[in-house]
Amino acid sequence: MATSSETCHKIPANRVWDVQWSGSPSATAENFTSFNTPYTAGQRLQVEADDYFTLAGKPDNKYQLQQLRANGTIKTTFAEGEVKANSEAAFYIVNGFYGTLITKEAHQYGDSASLSNLALRAPVALVQEALGPSCLLEDGSTSGPAVSAACTTVAFISLVAVIKTLLSGM
Repeated sequence: MATSSETCHKIPANRVWDVQWSGSPSATAENFTSFNTPYTAGQRLQVEADDYFTLAGKPDNKYQLQQLRANGTIKTTFAEGEVKANSEAAFYIVNGFYGTLITKEAHQYGDSASLSNLALRAPVALVQEALGPSCLLEDGSTSGPAVSAACTTVAFISLVAVIKTLLSGM
């Protein structure tokens, strides 16, 4: 059974979607359609059921989205982007056009969602509310008040798994 320390900052893959949208970053209402696996760098991602995503705050109100394997290794790092959000979702926008919707609730391929009251360059508190508890890494840091001791436990667990893997190959 996963404890909160083992799920710290993990956004399940069934909450992260490439979508069709208006293409207007300043729009406060969106009809998101055609939910599909995320798309970046000219390709659709291969997403396994146990993959997860992280969203980290960066300087200048930018964010960084990453896809990770269940063991914590990075599969994909998206280009830095901006976020518009409401209390139910955060919409990650790269280069003012490419968008990835991160929802509070799980969705499935082909879904759609209509959202209103979206704020571009949303305050961190609103992005945190949209993502749910402990899902936003602030300032891209790996320490400090935004990243609890529980997250240190996750890093330690990942390190132990890597060491076990290395030792089993000897």
